[in-house]
Parts: sequence; C-alpha cells; structure tokens
Amino acid sequence: TAAAALSENSHDVPFALLYLLDQSGETATLAGAAGLTPNELASPNVIDLTNDTAVWPFRSVIEAGTAIEMHDLPEIFGKLPGGVWPESPQRAIVLPMTKHGQAQLAGFVVVGLSSRLSFTDEYRAFLDLLTGHVATAVANARAYEEERRRADALAELDRAKTNFFSNVSHEFRTPLTLMLGPAEDLLRMHNGSLPREARTQIEVLHRNALRLQRLVTALLDFSRIEAGRIRASYIPSDLAMLTADLASVFRSAIEKARIRLVVDCAPLTEPVFVDREMWEKIVLNLVSNAFKFTRAGEIEVRLREASASTANDDGSGQGVAVLSVRDTGTGIATDQMPHLFERFHRVEGGWARTLEGSGIGLALVKELVTLHGGSLRVESVYGEGSTFIVTIPKGTAHLPGEQISMGGDTISTVDTATSFVNEAMQWLPDEVVAPASLPLEIHSEHSGRHTDARRPRIIWADDNADMRDYVRRLLSEQFDVETHADGEAALAAVRRTLPDLVLADVMMPKLDGFGLLQELRTSDATRTLPVILLSARAGEEARVEGMGAGADDYIVKPFSANELLAHVLAHLELSKQRQATSEALRESEARFRTMADFAPVMIWVTDPSGQCTYLNNKWYEFTGVSSRQGEGFGWLESLHPDDRENANAKFLVSNERREAFRVEYRMRRHDGEDRWVIDSAAPRFGIDGDYLGYIGSVTDITDVKRIETDLRDADRRKDEFLAMLGHELRNPLAAIQLALSIVRMDDTHASTDVVETWAIIDRQADYLLRLVDDLLDMSRVTRGKIRLQTAHVDVRTIVARAVEMGRHFIDERQHTIELAVPDRQLLVEADLVRMTQVLLNLINNAAKYTPQGGHIFVSVEQRSDDVAIHVKDNGIGIPSDMLSSVFDLFTQISRTLERAHGGLGIGLTLVRRLTEMHGGSVTVHSDGVGQGSEFVVVLPLLNAASVPLTLR
Repeated sequence: TAAAALSENSHDVPFALLYLLDQSGETATLAGAAGLTPNELASPNVIDLTNDTAVWPFRSVIEAGTAIEMHDLPEIFGKLPGGVWPESPQRAIVLPMTKHGQAQLAGFVVVGLSSRLSFTDEYRAFLDLLTGHVATAVANARAYEEERRRADALAELDRAKTNFFSNVSHEFRTPLTLMLGPAEDLLRMHNGSLPREARTQIEVLHRNALRLQRLVTALLDFSRIEAGRIRASYIPSDLAMLTADLASVFRSAIEKARIRLVVDCAPLTEPVFVDREMWEKIVLNLVSNAFKFTRAGEIEVRLREASASTANDDGSGQGVAVLSVRDTGTGIATDQMPHLFERFHRVEGGWARTLEGSGIGLALVKELVTLHGGSLRVESVYGEGSTFIVTIPKGTAHLPGEQISMGGDTISTVDTATSFVNEAMQWLPDEVVAPASLPLEIHSEHSGRHTDARRPRIIWADDNADMRDYVRRLLSEQFDVETHADGEAALAAVRRTLPDLVLADVMMPKLDGFGLLQELRTSDATRTLPVILLSARAGEEARVEGMGAGADDYIVKPFSANELLAHVLAHLELSKQRQATSEALRESEARFRTMADFAPVMIWVTDPSGQCTYLNNKWYEFTGVSSRQGEGFGWLESLHPDDRENANAKFLVSNERREAFRVEYRMRRHDGEDRWVIDSAAPRFGIDGDYLGYIGSVTDITDVKRIETDLRDADRRKDEFLAMLGHELRNPLAAIQLALSIVRMDDTHASTDVVETWAIIDRQADYLLRLVDDLLDMSRVTRGKIRLQTAHVDVRTIVARAVEMGRHFIDERQHTIELAVPDRQLLVEADLVRMTQVLLNLINNAAKYTPQGGHIFVSVEQRSDDVAIHVKDNGIGIPSDMLSSVFDLFTQISRTLERAHGGLGIGLTLVRRLTEMHGGSVTVHSDGVGQGSEFVVVLPLLNAASVPLTLR
C-alpha cells in the first residue's frame, strides 16, 4: 500500500498522511497513515474543509493550487514521530493529489520533513514523485477500501495496546530508578553504619524493586518488539561459555533445593551471532522456569551443534546451535501446550514453587528467539518433566545486516541475573540468602581483554593550570584530553590532527577563545568542528555574544562536573549526527534517482523553460528511444502526429501559468503500436518559492480505455434490449386485456369459479403491465429519453392522487393508512404524473412488505427551502447491510413477502432517478428486520416570488 511504502522510507519521511476528498469536495477522510496513529490531533479521521480551524490547510492548498509548507509543528501538535530519528519534525508539507484523467483534486498528502535533511529542491522533487506514486496507489486501492478500514481498526486497537504497555512501562521506570538508586547507596554503606533491622527492610525493598524492574522491562520489550522499535546488536559470541556462565548463576539456589544442576555446554566450532542481552533473558527465563516447576530430580542445561535438518529447522544448511533446558518437574498438560507461548497465559493446576507470575516469560523468550531467526519448541510429559528446545541458526544470513557487529564488548549481567536469582531464592522455604552472596557480574569469553571503541579526542585550552588539570580529570575517564595553555597552541594542535571537539576558555593570552573560534570557522576543514567556550562572564548578553561568534555552546563558570560532561557528550553526539546527516543526504539523492528509474510508470522532469531534463528508464524502455534523445523537446517525437500539437499546447500553457495539468494522447510504443496514455504533472517550486519546472508521470491507459468502451457498449445494448423487451411484452398484454374485457361483457351465464378466474387473470395482467411499464420507464430514464412535463404542483395533490391509486392494494392487504398533510399550499416544480408514480411506488412498497393488517403513515413536512414526504410502515424492515444498496438497479432482498409478491428490483431505482430528475433526493431508514421502514422524498419548494398570483 501507499502508507506501507511511505513507512519503509522513514529516514526521509518521518510521517505521512493520505487524505481523500469526498464527492462534495468539502470533507477529507484519512485513507492511510505512516508514522502516525489515525485519529490523533495531527491525524484526524475527517477534516471539514469549510472549517477555518482545520489542523491542516487543505482549503488553502486548493485555493493556491500548489503545495503549502507548515512550520513549528510541535507548538501545534506536540511531539510528533521522527521516523528513525529521535527528533520531532519541525515542518511538514501538504501536497495536492489529483486523480488520473481528471482535473479535480482527489485528496492531499501530508508529509513530515526529516529533521536531519535540508528541504532542498531534490527533497521537494522526491516528495512530488512520492505524491505521484501515491495517486497511482490510491486508484488501485479504492476497490479494497472497506477491507482496509476494518484492518486499520484492528491495527489501531493493537497500536493503542502497544502504546499503553510502553507508556505504563516508561512511567514505572522513573519511580523504580528513584527506589533502586537510594537503596543500593544504603546497602553499600559499611557494616554498622545501618541498623540490622533497617538493612533487612532495605534488602526486601531492593529485591522486590529489582523484580518489578524486570517485569516492567519485559513489558517494555514486548511493546518495542510489536512496534518494531527494538534494536538488537548481534555479535559473535562463545555461546557455550556464555550459556554455562548464565546457567551457573542458579547453582546455589538450585542445590539448596536439593536438585541437581547439570550444565553441559560443549564448545562450538565457531562463534554464534547473538544479542547478548537477549540471550541472557532467554537462558535466565528458561532455567528460572525449570526451577519454579521442579520439586526434585535434576535440571539440565545442554548446548550442542546440529545440522539444520537434524534440528528440524528451516535454515539454509549453515547449521544451528541447539540449547535445551530439561527438567524433571511437573510437566505440562496436553490441553495447555497450544497456549504455552501466548502472552499472559499461565499454566494452571500443576505444582509450582510459587503461584506468582505475570505469564509473559515464555512469550518473551519466543519473541527474542524469533528475533534471532530461530525457533522455540517444547516436549513435555505431564507428571514427568519438560524440555524446552531453542534452535539458533549459525552465520549471519538470517540477521538484519545493519544490526550485525563484529565487536566483542563484555556485557554486564549483574542487574538481570541478580533479579532472577533473588526471586528464585525467595521460593526456598527455609533459606535466606543476602544479596551480597550473589554474583555481581558475569563476563563473556572476552572477559579480561575488553576493547573499547575509539575514544573521542578533545583539545582543552585554558591559561589557568589548576582549571586545566581539573577539567582534564573530569573528562579523562571517557575521553582523550589534550591540554594547552593558550589558543595559539590549541590551534596548532587542531591543524596537526583534527579532534572531535574543542573546549576553550574565553580569556587566554596570545589567542583568546573568540580568536581561536574565528580561525576555526574560516577554514573548510574545521568549519563544522564543535567548539564550546567557557567563561566567567555571566548573563544573557555574554551567551548571545559567544553563540553569535559561532560557538556551539557557552558555559558560564562556575559549573558542575555533571553539567560540563552533559554538554560535552551532547555536542559530540550532535557532531556525529551531523556527519551522519551529510552522508544520509548523499544517500538520499541516490535513492531519489533509483526510485525514479525503477518506478512502474514513466517519470519526466523539466526546467523552468519547459525543456525536459530527465526521463526515467521506464520511458526509454516503453518508447525504445536511445538514451537522452527524449530530452529537450525530443519527447514530442514519440507522440502520435495527430495528438502532438494539442499535447504540446497544453504543456506550454500550463508551464506559463505554472499549474498542474492532465492530458491524454497516443504514444508510439517500441513495437510500433500506438498506445493511449495519460500524462499528469505538477509544478515544482524551491524553498524560496522559485519556479523550478515540472515533474510528471506518464501511465499507459490503453487497456482501461478499451474496458470502458466495452462497458459502455454493453450498457447501451442492455438498455436497448430492455426497451425492446418492454414493447414486445406490452403487445400481447394489450391483446389479453382486450380479449378479457370482451369476454366479461356478458358474464351472466358464467359460473362463480369462472368469474373468479377472470378476476385473477385481470389482476395479474394489470400487475404484469405495471412491471412492464416500470421496465420501459427505467430504460427511458437510463437512455435519457424521459422528458418531464413540469408545472407548479401542490404537494397535497401528489399525495392525494397516489393514496387514491394505491387504495385498492392497501384495502386488499387490510392495512390502515394515516395521512398528516398541512392545510396550506406547498408548491413544487414537478411532473404531476411522474411524482405521483414515485409516491405510489413507495406506498405500494410499504403495503407489499408489511404483514396483513399493518399500518402505513404518510406525512408531509415543510422545511426552510424544501418539502419532505415521509412514507413509513411497521412492516418487516430492511437488514442494515442492505440499506446502502436498496436503490441500486435490480437489487432484491430475499424475504418471504417479496417472494410472495415478486418484483424486478427496479421500482426503487426508478423512484430515485425520477426524484433526482426533479432536483430532489430520496433516503431510507430502518432499525433492522422487523422494525419497519421509512422512505423520505425531498423536493425543493418554489419561492413565493416565482409563483403566479393566481396560484397563491
């Protein structure tokens, strides 16, 4: 879908909204969203274009005829998603979208502009290209609109649930941090500094806070996985050593429960790529689960290599690592097995060391294993034990390339392991283990030879030796700091080897901080180098002076260590992001061209003079013209000679007016066949509003036009057949009725049965004649052959005539009919015969679908500029799923009464067509089956000034 395509490009499109206009052009409905959840402040489901306070300026786009850029989005909507970037977009652009082959707008595309990219002409061209692609996608997607709406509703519910978990988890983390931090500070105090009773209580608080933190983290992991925001880092790992270390964390707790722990992790032939934090959670959850449900016997943690086929895995033959966690516990009942890995599912009925649990541990394990491209299964015999088997493919072919790292950083597992083991210790009835006895850290196979990434290099200049030493000590733990006593020496050091950041005092000999800054900013090599100035001069003016001179930041002395460190870290990160943004811009430009060359339609671009400067590969493939021959005005040579002048004139006029255009013409394909195409284009404008030319697309519509022609021919033949059929049926019916009237002239000698038979034939002939007349009328309406004989008609007269003509059928059904008609004249411009036919059809319909002895209510209601005629019954009603189609041609609802009375399914269609020919409308309402129905015909009232005095 269009929204999905936009979602995949979140580097350049943080969010996008697709709105489609209704037929009135006054309401825009949200049809797709990327990056934003529908029906939020920035993405309402419906926008009223007549409302001046609408969140997006759709009406202004229509009036201007071009795209409109919006600024300061966070002030309007609050924080908006930044795609893959953490920053909220500041700007968005609203682009008009037109239907292929039509001049009017089809809708709008709202695109959030990336905070990491400048809004260049290339960026704008890319968005224009996206809009063209979206327009094509919309045309294809309309057939699936209803199903997509249902899918969006389910997705919205799922997003809301995910956001709820994420929000709750984040809200919990702050108070948890504020509980754990002080608790750990107190526990680190020397023995005797804290009373024993207080220490015991703090240990309880600490253990339970760790457990709560683990549950919160699991919930947050789920929300991140579902939202696609979890970011793994797969690194080559000695999986045997890592797994053995993790399993051994439980040895003390397991052996205190008199259970044997077997750790059998044979070395593997090669490292396995895993996210170590995720692997910790997999192993710790499975071993903890085994301990929880094992009363006696043993728990075995086993790691082996296997081929993909041996492991029942769908791998590519690279081989797999197989982790199995076997226990001799309670086992799992057969009826519980299908639900074992569902979120929040808890196995009921079996023995366990505790009944506590959230039901998310195994579900999280399954999700984490899936992220590794692996599988999780369980083998269990109830009452004998269970074996959980994790299969992880070796190699990297199954992993996202951007998440693979060849580093081998040691990952501390102290918090995660401590939380699991603390909780396990609480399951033992008579054992109390102090947190101090638990392992503080688990090292991977690279423990003891840890290699950091390159430390950022900082040049720090200050003439005060004590200050130089103080700042150096503050920063040296994380950075390589080179100190200098003046700006001149610092400048020379920068020119020798470019650092990551310069930190300088304002007041220095030889070259002060401002002089150093000026030198750095005049060189291309150091123009973007982050520079932070330190000064004893406080006040806003001093800060403005420093920032105005080109400094990235200005810190006033005295400052705290945390403050300085925070500023340095922030600007190092910003510098890294600037470099990434520059690279992203180059990549983005390459993507723009790649997207155009691989687009499914022909794409072209012109300059302001109208010269074609770019044609994508699809254009050259279609025409067979050699490369670059179509540029300039060479593209005209591929057009049919009879269409060339008109297409060129259309383009030149639009180029002069700088407005979007659509034009159809025939185009010579490479095989010599002339194909009909539609050429759609929109003007391009730069950031400053300068006209840049056009970007357009050419789509082959030959097959569509052929289908349209065939459909029109079929429709015309159908109408001709209906007209012929009606006339052919009317002739024998006239003869039947004439013969019957002659026979009935003398019925004095006829028996009662014969007379009743004549009556039946007469009624059925009349009914058949009405059906034929309706058929003929429908054919005439469809072909535009009906001409209304309008005059100033009193609505009361229409009602009276229709009721009188339908009286026989009403009485025959033993219905009662009630009228509520004003005692004043209500004049409309109408054909008396046709409007009587409309109302009679509705009254007969009410009588037909109301069980015998029912009630029909006909009322007339005068409104401001029109009059409404209501026909209401207490009959069998209309199913809700049929209300939208009751006026469609040949629509019939399968109901007992309908089968009894027959019908062609054209009566209500004729009602609607005749009413619309009078400038009116007809609607239907029903509360459902058995609740009756109400049809309302609305006609425009005549103004008193237009009515002759003789009729007033």
